[in-house]
Amino acid sequence: MKLNTATCSDAELVRKIRSSDSRAFQVLYFRYHDAIFRFLWFRLHCRDTAADFVQEVFTRVWERRVHLDPEKSVRAYCYRIAHNLVVDHLKSREKERTFVREHPAAERTRFEDRANLKIDYETVMAGLSEPVRLTFHLNRFEGLTYTEIADMLGISVKTVEYRMSQALDRLRGMMKQD
Repeated sequence: MKLNTATCSDAELVRKIRSSDSRAFQVLYFRYHDAIFRFLWFRLHCRDTAADFVQEVFTRVWERRVHLDPEKSVRAYCYRIAHNLVVDHLKSREKERTFVREHPAAERTRFEDRANLKIDYETVMAGLSEPVRLTFHLNRFEGLTYTEIADMLGISVKTVEYRMSQALDRLRGMMKQD
């Protein structure tokens, strides 16, 4: 009996991809393409680079398909590849990183645009470290579970919980001030 790849679980897709099933890979690609793009765009603020990196993420998944583990989240694996691409890119672009630090308005994203809140996302997150901001974004905007975030970043679930607690405490504090 042939499995319908459009409705099968990620674990089933991984099993098929491991055996070089290009249809299953296509389903995986379309299942996560948009989410990975949004994540990369959020981190890079450049559509072209984000689009290039999405292609690189899925190229790496295909090239390493025999090493995929159906028992682990392929979604988290894709995000981990994307995260590593961003880290490598930012390390190699020190001049751009300096510019962004000196011109924080270039990275502004407003909560009020999304939920009619009166507080500025940058203001809320300004006092938080990059790992805390990233953890918050992955959970609240990309919908990753704490376990998936932990797998992606190579940290414990407790560390994810702690980072989310820091971000949410800051958000609550800012909302009380209004």
